[in-house]
Parts: sequence; C-alpha cells; structure tokens
Amino acid sequence: MKKTLIVLGLIVLMGSLCQAGITFKLRGGMGYITGGDWNKGIDGLNAYNIAQADTHTGQFDKLDWGMDLDGEIIFTLGDYFGIGIGGGYLKVSKTSNFEMAGSDWIFAFSEKHTWTHGLTVIPIVLNLHYNIPLGKSLNFTIALGGGYYLGKFNFKNVYDTSWFILANQGTETYEASKGSIGFQGALGLEIKLAKNIALALDFGGRYVQFKELSGKLTDVGVSNIGGSYSTSEEDNRVWVYDHTSGGTTYRLLDLGKYQPAGADVTNPKQAVFDITGFAVKLGICIGL
Repeated sequence: MKKTLIVLGLIVLMGSLCQAGITFKLRGGMGYITGGDWNKGIDGLNAYNIAQADTHTGQFDKLDWGMDLDGEIIFTLGDYFGIGIGGGYLKVSKTSNFEMAGSDWIFAFSEKHTWTHGLTVIPIVLNLHYNIPLGKSLNFTIALGGGYYLGKFNFKNVYDTSWFILANQGTETYEASKGSIGFQGALGLEIKLAKNIALALDFGGRYVQFKELSGKLTDVGVSNIGGSYSTSEEDNRVWVYDHTSGGTTYRLLDLGKYQPAGADVTNPKQAVFDITGFAVKLGICIGL
C-alpha cells in the first residue's frame, strides 16, 4: 500500500512539474561555517603554544567565511509554490603563520609553521519554495529543503623546527573527502526588474556535519641528522583530545591512524567538521 501511494505521489508530482513554469535562479555571496571540532582544536592549539613559548608571533586562523555560490531550477506550481532542484559550491580556506621559541627547562626550541587548510563543499539540494507577493514588483520568499553535501578537507603545514641540536624542515599534507545529508533554508526578497527577470536577495542557513573523515597523510622533509625522510599513509583520521599541562586543560588536534593516548590525554574522539552556518547572497531570477 505504501509503495502504491509513493508511486501515485510521484506520478502526480511529475504531472504537475510538466505543467509548471520554470525559473532559473543564480546566486553568489559569502557563507559562514562554525567549523566544529576543528576550530575548537585550533583555539586550544593556539592557547597551548602561547603558554609553552617564551616568545611567539602570529596564530593559526580558524575556518569561518568563504565564497558561497549556487544555482537552482525552480518549477513554479501556481502563484505561490515551487519545487527547486539545484547545486552549489562553498569554499572556505585560510593561510596563516605562527612562530614560537622557548626552552623546555634544559634545551632551547623554535618552531615556524605556515598552515593552509580549507573545506570545499558541493551540495545537491531539493527545496520547497513559497512566495508571498508584497506588491506588483516585490515578493517575499521562503525556501526549505534537504540535500546531499559532498565535502573535501585539505591541510598543509610547512614547518621548520629545532630542539637542542636537532632540526627538521618539511611539509605535511592531509586530504580527505566525505559525504553527508544536510538541511537548508532561506528567506529572501525578489525585486522584479522586467517581465521575466528579478533581482534576488537571500539570507539562508544550513545544518551539515562531516564525521569520521579518513584520508591520506604525507610528510616529506629533511633532518640535519637523519637526512631526507618521506612517509605517506592512507586511512589517517583527524582527532581532538584534552591535554592537561601546568594545571590547564587544552583541546588539541592530531592527525594519525590511532587515537591519541597517554597519561595526560583524555576525551579523545574523531573530529566533527561542522559547516552549519549561514550565507548572504545576491542573485538573479530568470523565468521562462
């Protein structure tokens, strides 16, 4: 019985879409993400490094704002409703520098890091649209829906470190991809410019999380004692954990196959990358 109802519903929907008008909507703007455990780990890492160093400059930047683009085909059903199918492109990336120097009671150390990290997300979405006319040339719009979000995380750390008589220079890279179901919505205004053309201004939000990322970790460099080194392994994870030092607990990050362990390590888990957030976009609607 349920299958019959689903089939009948799809037939009615397809019949409605065949008779519907079509609107193309293209938008672009800036999107914000909360970052989840990754950003929490960056906060903790910055605080921990500063606490350990005698001198420091810079910090590791969190992932927050980025370019957010999308396009949608909307099948209008009457004057008020519509069904939209679309895709998008969200890219959030940061490059930052951090340097510190100090001593661990006996030996001096120094570190220089250049981090480049980012998330690229491609969503495929299905939305229900509702239009409220506010005048001959102005509509208030509401959109709600869900979709499949394909995310790709990239990390690169160019480092130059020394401790006592040991020195290392190298580059560490990590890349992982993950898909997730998410939900989105938006409120907007459409201002009619011509018969079939309107200017769109939208404020939208999304709820999406990427969990249990697994990817390739590579480390290539040179040591003043051991010479050149190179490692590359698949199935590496992103971890967050609590580390206690000097009576203070810090939430830190780690890349590796196995979860961090030790007497001063608590609450380890795989990091959740949270791209829940919002976006402000300006675009154009073209009706057929």
